[in-house]
Amino acid sequence: MTTAGRGGDANGTGSGGPGQPIEELRFAVIGGYVMDCFVNTSRIPGWGEEHQARSVRTSPGGKALNQAVALARLGAQVFAVGVVGDDGVGRDILAALGRESIDTSRIQSRAKVPTAVCVCFVGDSGENAIVWHIDDEVAVSPGTMRDAAAVIRRADLVLVTFEMPQEFSRRRSPSSSAVTVTSGLRPARMSGPGPATGTGR
Repeated sequence: MTTAGRGGDANGTGSGGPGQPIEELRFAVIGGYVMDCFVNTSRIPGWGEEHQARSVRTSPGGKALNQAVALARLGAQVFAVGVVGDDGVGRDILAALGRESIDTSRIQSRAKVPTAVCVCFVGDSGENAIVWHIDDEVAVSPGTMRDAAAVIRRADLVLVTFEMPQEFSRRRSPSSSAVTVTSGLRPARMSGPGPATGTGR
């Protein structure tokens, strides 16, 4: 498979060109690396009710993680940029990325904070409802971006999701004055009014 990249420059940034094999391209994927909890249930109980689910399972997920894995399975060189907690859930996420040969050296592991969890209710007919929240302590921040600046600068393409604080998403993108790259935005559902590019998971 081939894809279009961008021309390199004297600063050592990515050098992907049109028609370059995807195996030669470098992608930095910035955003949420979380644990998904899938609850298969005939209905969602109301407040105060108790209801037995058909099944409950967990799997590493998040917009950024899913895109990173998809690119890695296509053969691309993928660098994950994000934050997890220094807990069992965070270590499971890092291990899952490692099994896909994704570079996790720029995922920050923060002590004494829990890794974000997304709860996905799935009905018998395939309908779903999603509840999620990422605490500021495990959100992508300017510090996360500075720590990953070298990786971002070398990338042929940077993918960004909005699974991070809204003001940060509006104010700051990887293509800052310190790091010039080709970037793409992948919106995710937000808890309030989102950027002009739209929202939706």
